[in-house]
Amino acid sequence: MHLLTQAVCALTVATMGVMSLASPAQAGTWRIPAPDSSVNPATHPNEYENRVMDKVNEKRVRAGRSRLRVYQSCLDSKSESWARHLAEIGRLEHRNQRRVLADCNLHWTGETVALGSRRSLSPGELVSAWMHSPDHRAILLTRRANRAGVGIRFDSRGNLYAVVNLGDPT
Repeated sequence: MHLLTQAVCALTVATMGVMSLASPAQAGTWRIPAPDSSVNPATHPNEYENRVMDKVNEKRVRAGRSRLRVYQSCLDSKSESWARHLAEIGRLEHRNQRRVLADCNLHWTGETVALGSRRSLSPGELVSAWMHSPDHRAILLTRRANRAGVGIRFDSRGNLYAVVNLGDPT
């Protein structure tokens, strides 16, 4: 129980959603890959990211939402750079989502961020924690989302910083 308490205490989450009237994006996209069971997500951040999206999609389908099928290059770049920034400063904070809207030419964007222990926070546990937070759940299950970006970074102390950005260019 003590280990579970530490894992729950180590997980800190925040969320933010923004709407705007920006013009549609022409950013590149690619299919969200299926998880690769031959790769260890604890040592391969890209695999961790793909498993996070797989778990998000499981929750979306259970809630009657469509699966997120594509990463958008701009959202993914924003997620990656923000996760790196959070790992460098050692704390959670949100970036200005209006900046994401403008840079990625989106009409809507939502962001979830989390901090946990690399050793104790699996992709499934991360998504489960977000789903137990009404604000995070609303972002991840919004019907409006149809593009995604995920960033995962591990710092030297073994902390995991996770950023999921969802968006809609229409």
